[in-house]
Amino acid sequence: MNTPQKKLAEELERIAARYESQFAGMPRGNRNLDELESILTETKSVLSRIESIPTAVRPPEMNELAETARQNVAIYERERKLIAEAANAAPEMEHFATLATSANFVFARYRRHFAGKSRATRDLGLLEEMIEDLESIEEGMAEIIKSSKNKTELSRDLDLVRRTLETYRSEEGEIEKARKMGTAEERASALAEVANGQFRIYQMHFAGKSRSTRRPALLQRVIDQLQTVLGEMRALKNGGLTTGHNDANIDIVERQIGTYTTELGEVRSARKGIAFADMLGMLGGAANNVFDDFRKDFAGQDRKTRDIDKLSGMCDELGDIRRQMIDVGRAEPNASNDSNIDIVSSQLANFEQEYEQIALAQK
Repeated sequence: MNTPQKKLAEELERIAARYESQFAGMPRGNRNLDELESILTETKSVLSRIESIPTAVRPPEMNELAETARQNVAIYERERKLIAEAANAAPEMEHFATLATSANFVFARYRRHFAGKSRATRDLGLLEEMIEDLESIEEGMAEIIKSSKNKTELSRDLDLVRRTLETYRSEEGEIEKARKMGTAEERASALAEVANGQFRIYQMHFAGKSRSTRRPALLQRVIDQLQTVLGEMRALKNGGLTTGHNDANIDIVERQIGTYTTELGEVRSARKGIAFADMLGMLGGAANNVFDDFRKDFAGQDRKTRDIDKLSGMCDELGDIRRQMIDVGRAEPNASNDSNIDIVSSQLANFEQEYEQIALAQK
């Protein structure tokens, strides 16, 4: 039954989703204050309608909903103040906000790929790349803080990045230890899953996609991981493992390394000589393709029936496009590219939020 309480709860959730997709974790210097004012006004309207119900006859669930609405109003009002301050902030503060957003995306990626997962099957190449990203973010934040007057607040973000870096470095060692544990058959099975993970990366990021918008370093990472897996599979075979599955997997990994190495050469060739403006357009088009896939497969759908692994792959692909846009911007600053980064960042935050909601729905 679609009760008044349920309608209000759904309305509050829709408003909160708008905030999450357009403001949560985003650089404050270029946020749309009119949109935030609309979100704030609509939230206050929900709260007002709840409070119009006399306390004596108001269900306890309505009181909980009212408290949620009050908390949201407080969050949005604080965000409005911070956005207004950011609009007048020095350029380095906007850069710091971009670094903080990038860190949040790294944290979200870790939750998707590592938290609560079997260590023996995790992607060490991905974790190493995430560590390198956080190290770069740490360096950038520290440099800005040196000349900042607002050191206390900014230092909290830097401290979080540093603590997280230590966690990831420790996890890297734990994964390496986990790969060496168990029987030979168990280790072979884990290695097969690691290889399958690399095959899935290729399918999501490269198969059937425009080579001009693919990142060569990502494919090189896949090849490097498969070479490591191949070496460990061969070591198990040389150590006496006679299972046919391991022998077959060795053959598969060898063939895929050859295929991917050839493809890497094609990707590098396709990207040579592309004009700056053309690359911007290509990356924007690639992002639009991911947006279209999201609308088709996830927007407005029953979360309990969605393919969460597919959405995780889409988060990774959009994150990789964002990385390339930022790299292009470093080489040649461009207002159009800055706008595209803003759009992609906003949508990626929306994807990550949807992933969390689907994970909750499918528990």
